Formats: sequence, structure tokens, C-alpha cells
Amino acid sequence: MPENPSTYQTHAYDVIIIGASIAGCMSALELANKGWRVAVLEKRQSLQAYKKICTHIIHPYAVNKLKEFGVLETLLNESAQMTAMNIHHQDLSVLFPFKGKLDAANIERSDLDPALRATLLNHKNITLFMGFRIQSFIKSGKRVSGIRASTLDNELMSFRAPLVIGADGRNSEVTKLANGTIKKTDNERIALFSYFSTGTKLTQSHVWSLRQGQEYIGLFPNRQRILISWYLPRHEYESKQETHEQSFKRLINFIAKQGINVGDQLESIIVVKDSSPQSVRLRLNALALVGDTKLTADPLTGIGCTWAMQSAKLLSVCLGKPPSSKQHPFIRSISIQTRLNLYSASHILLFKFTSAFMTFVSMHGKWVFNKPVYRFLAWCTGKRKPNQ
Repeated sequence: MPENPSTYQTHAYDVIIIGASIAGCMSALELANKGWRVAVLEKRQSLQAYKKICTHIIHPYAVNKLKEFGVLETLLNESAQMTAMNIHHQDLSVLFPFKGKLDAANIERSDLDPALRATLLNHKNITLFMGFRIQSFIKSGKRVSGIRASTLDNELMSFRAPLVIGADGRNSEVTKLANGTIKKTDNERIALFSYFSTGTKLTQSHVWSLRQGQEYIGLFPNRQRILISWYLPRHEYESKQETHEQSFKRLINFIAKQGINVGDQLESIIVVKDSSPQSVRLRLNALALVGDTKLTADPLTGIGCTWAMQSAKLLSVCLGKPPSSKQHPFIRSISIQTRLNLYSASHILLFKFTSAFMTFVSMHGKWVFNKPVYRFLAWCTGKRKPNQ
């Protein structure tokens, strides 16, 4: 691969976003609506590409965001289904949203991700580049001023901008190139997923906490099928003798005893051996991270998709309108970095502390999943029949 900068065709924008999944698309839309000229680079070539491992649930904030950007109605005509979380422990249930109102939604990522990219294509301030992989940063000291990227056909491009945003997910190339520091909290769990056809007609999503939070079974219905997820301690997964299919038959029998029947298994069981929460810290200026690239929450919380949208909104609020091109480059870089410092501080307060607390609760279920505490939580969130 040639490294001579003169071999790269150069493009200039106000901001470059690496990654066109939820966080990247939402960041692009939020900033473009404020007047930023945005380039979005995605390494996958197909507009239909999507994240395969995801519980698909989005919380009310995210539902309202999708409505704001005009994609919710389309998704509701495809796989999306309004839902609420019903979290069971013994004979008690905690409901989210309040009183089990159907203000959340289960949406297949195979529909959501392409729908968001289609919205980018229709925005005058956004240019989407598919099939581009970042090769290196363009830097001036510790400040990033752009990137160099290439296609699978070795087409070389240089993208210059006073701000670069990494939104390329958990195993981020941006983080690696920036020599970011990754802090991981081992949740000591294995996650298994599989899809089933619908049996009992469901609107609510269900999670069963077993053995005071040592084991969880999740059930997420949408208009097309049902996702069943299973979280268990890593040492139990490594020592279990039965096959995954035999394990899931036990899960199906357990769910049936709760009054819910699911149909046939539609896909092979997917095993996620590393679902540990992690956060990233950078030491380069004019470089920001959003979504899972900055903070990957414990997937058991089902908050990842919503936090991707919330962090994109937070970043856009902190950045405000694009700096004037008439400003001296040094003044402009100081202005952007000051806004990014505000974003980082706000992100810690709004997300990092919350993520640490949720991770602690998920790993130490006895603090929540006991009769007195859970009875109080069930009373606070409203009563409803367990499988309604």
C-alpha cells in the first residue's frame, strides 16, 4: 500500500465519522442538522449490512429519535414491534417502561441499520462512503486533522476535517490506530442467542432472573420472530456436558411453564464468549468516540442501541454549530477541543457511572434479586399479570 500522501485523492469536510451503524448514522444526522458537512465512512460494502449480535430492543428515547428522523413508521411496517420489558424474579415482575407501557420497541438490526443509512443518503449535508477502511490518521502533533483510507480495490482517499469521530464499534480500528487505552470489566458470563418462530402471540419482552441473578433468560418478540438469549456464568458454560441444542430445549421447556410457547428454531445458536463492558480513553485531540466505541455496556441491560443514540445526541449538543472556516485554524482547533472536553466530562457523568453501577448489579444479583428489594421495585413500576 503506497504511503506517499500525494497518491491519495483528497476531500475536505467539517467532520469525518468512521462507522455507519447506529452511533455513526445518528451522529451524522444530528451534526448535519446543525450545518456540519459530514463524511461517513463504512468498511462494509453493502448498504444492507448490519450487526448480527444484538437483542434489538430500543428504549423510549430511541423510539422517539427514530420517529424524529422519519424511519420509525417504515420499521413498524417491517420487523419492528412496540414492547415493554417484564423482568421476572420468582413470582414478582419489574416493568419498564412504567406500568409496562408499550413505549419501547424490538427492531431487527437487519432493518434498522439499512434504514438509517438510507436516511443519510437523502441528507444534503452528508456523504456516505461504503467499502472504505481507515489506514492512518493525518496528524499535526497530537491533533488529528483527517484520515487516509482505502477501498478493497486499493482506491486511495484522504479525508481532511477539523474533527474525526470514531463510531466503528467494540473492536474499533479507530481505537487501535489512536493507541487508545481500553478498560474492561470482566462480567464472567457467556451469552448464547438463537431465533425462533412465534408461537404464543406476545407484545411484551420477558427476562427471567434465576438463582438471584446468576443466570438470565431473555425473550424478545418482534413482528417476524422471537430472539431468545441466555446468560450464564462462564465456569458453568465451560463445564456443561450437554450440547447447546439440548440446553435450549431446557430453556424452551422453562418458558413453556411460564405460559409462553415459542415455535421452531430458525437459526443456529450463536455463542458470545466476551460480552464484558469496556470503556476507551484517547490521548489525541480533535478525535471523539461515540456508542460502543467509547463505552460498551453490559449487554444484559439491553441499553446499547439506545445509548448509541443518546451519546450521538450528547456529542452534537456539546459541539453545537460548526466552527467558521474564517477562523484561524489554531483558534478553531482550540474551540473544537474545548467542546470535546465538555462531551467527555458529560459522558462520564451520564453514562460511565451508570454503566459501572449496572455492571455491578448484573454481577451481584443478590443485592437486587431478593424478596424485600424486588417486591419494592415491582410495586414502584406498577402491577401487571406476569405474561400479559
